[in-house]
Amino acid sequence: MEHKIPIPHDYKWMTEGYENRAALFKKYVLGYLAKSHPELTLIRIEGMTAICERKEGFKVMKQGKRPTKRQKLLMEQNGLNHSEWLVVKSLRTEIHLVHREKEDQLVIHL
Repeated sequence: MEHKIPIPHDYKWMTEGYENRAALFKKYVLGYLAKSHPELTLIRIEGMTAICERKEGFKVMKQGKRPTKRQKLLMEQNGLNHSEWLVVKSLRTEIHLVHREKEDQLVIHL
């Protein structure tokens, strides 16, 4: 699946007057994508839009929240240290967790 990422207009005037303007512009775009969208790889540039696709095997860590007292108790009952885990999703029948450092994901069924 292709993703269309708008390119900042600053790169256009930053490359004015350079002998190999296209190569410099592409370097700026690649640097921008590496910082802003590390999960994407550049396919081509169309005007001021970068056409990209998702890199194979790239994991985007879900942003978790600190557990509540009830969730901490459930984690301890399941042999987990609650200070090492964040809650990604809390449902009536299960809690989805992500490890703070290792990015491992775990589901606790209630």
